[in-house]
Amino acid sequence: MFRSIFLAFALLGALSASVFSSGASAEEWTNLHGTNTVSADLIGVWNGRALLRLDSGRQVSVKLDDLNAISRIKAQDMQEEIDKRLVVRVAELDAIATEAAASAPATRKSPKPAPAYAPPQDGADLQTWLDHVQTQAKAGHFRVYFDSLPKSQQAQAEELFKFAMDKLDANNWELVRSTLMRASELVVNKQRWLFSHPKLETTSDADRESMLLLASAFQKWGTPENASFEKLRTGTLSDALASLDDAASAQVHELIIQNSLIAALVFPSYQSESEEGGKMIAKITLPIVGTLQSVPMVQIEGQWTEGATPEEAQAKWDGYKKSLEAIAKGSVRLGTVEENLLRSFAVLMGKLESATSRNAFHRTIDDSAPELTLAINAWAGLKSQTNSYEGYDGSSDYGASDPSGAMREQYEQQNRSGPP
Repeated sequence: MFRSIFLAFALLGALSASVFSSGASAEEWTNLHGTNTVSADLIGVWNGRALLRLDSGRQVSVKLDDLNAISRIKAQDMQEEIDKRLVVRVAELDAIATEAAASAPATRKSPKPAPAYAPPQDGADLQTWLDHVQTQAKAGHFRVYFDSLPKSQQAQAEELFKFAMDKLDANNWELVRSTLMRASELVVNKQRWLFSHPKLETTSDADRESMLLLASAFQKWGTPENASFEKLRTGTLSDALASLDDAASAQVHELIIQNSLIAALVFPSYQSESEEGGKMIAKITLPIVGTLQSVPMVQIEGQWTEGATPEEAQAKWDGYKKSLEAIAKGSVRLGTVEENLLRSFAVLMGKLESATSRNAFHRTIDDSAPELTLAINAWAGLKSQTNSYEGYDGSSDYGASDPSGAMREQYEQQNRSGPP
């Protein structure tokens, strides 16, 4: 009880001092008989007494009945103004406390469903075919790239997909998938805590929305049911693309709409032209830059594919298969530095997942930042300013920390050997 009273008085004192003392002259207060006047700031009025702060800094308590009418009315009017401001300030503090105690998710509308998917039709002219593929891809339907292949090439694509999955290291794939999945879930499920961190609170609304859409897309597709190594290895490419479409087309479509510049780079314009002898080419163009490449196209089984002739188109697929056959089974994996970086992120994800408050969430980010920075620098091939940690106090934008452990050892090795 006494603590609450003390805090209330302290708050009232701080408020009144800020309202009436900052940059302003002290008020004049006169006793009932008009024989004595002092210059002082009013701190507040309680129980029929005015608490005044004299110019010397000393505080005195005076009965209102001992002040003349002018001073008494002035004290009451000023107290009413203090009370009004106090109500506003208490409401502000309540709002801050409510936000700090709130659960991490923020209220956010789900994106509208993407336009319905329409597979390409057989026998369309090249420009119509190009425009259709482009439109469907921009709508988030990446399955169109598979469905637009001739049937014979779809079978070859399925075979290459099996080959590719056979070459991947299963544990490595799961490390990537699970880490990205956990990071995506944290971005989406604890977005209020994440974007209220001092390092991220200045993120623009557009960038924040893009991050949320990207994270939400992977969160919905990157589940074991859709994207585990075993699911992909035993499934088909067509099914994998269909699951991606079903899970994330709305997010991808919204992301493309909100980032027109990136969309223009990812999805350049295609213009069809007829060359001598009736051969068709697709010109890839970008705004301002112009034509980047001219690709010969040939129609097979009612769909268009890259190549000047059917034989040339087939040769490309034969080349893809030959390249994959030369790779040892289960040998495709990230490098050691990249794996260590992902494992560092995985450790951070675990700590953030267990955070039970916004302050704990922010503190975890701050405490992990120095070591994570070392891992990122090692991945990027960056060297530190010195070749030794001797005398290093760990100070940085994130506060004091003592880099140690596997990341420190790896970073020092990076300094000795130089960038790869």
